[in-house]
Amino acid sequence: MDLIVWMRKKKEIADYTIKMKTVKNSKALKTAKAEDLPLNLESYYWQSLVKYNQVQVAKKMKQPILVLQGERDYQVTMTDYNLWKQHLGSNPKNQFISYPNLNHLFMNGAGKSMPSEYDKQGNVEEKVILDIATWIKEKSSSK
Repeated sequence: MDLIVWMRKKKEIADYTIKMKTVKNSKALKTAKAEDLPLNLESYYWQSLVKYNQVQVAKKMKQPILVLQGERDYQVTMTDYNLWKQHLGSNPKNQFISYPNLNHLFMNGAGKSMPSEYDKQGNVEEKVILDIATWIKEKSSSK
């Protein structure tokens, strides 16, 4: 990476960091303009996300929940997966499956997953598809 690209990336990260600080500051968020927020989205959008508690919403759902996790996923991590399992795992209708060698796209790999993996053509691992199909069949037949 040349110096100009590196400096541009560094500035983007610094700008994004400032924008995220605004999102995390409820007082500043209320009066922030879209251009001062991530993705240039309006303040009311970010305020609604801050208030939204997805775990509480999921707990109230009557439908069964299937949570799948690639253990090599660096975007949605095993910490996130374990949080869902901790809060929803006591419901016998819910199922949790993790896959040791899969990334965020449920594609096979080795070692630490990197963004460059997403540039390679690949397929969702067959086991994931079979697990989803089995879960749907089980839930359909138990109605």
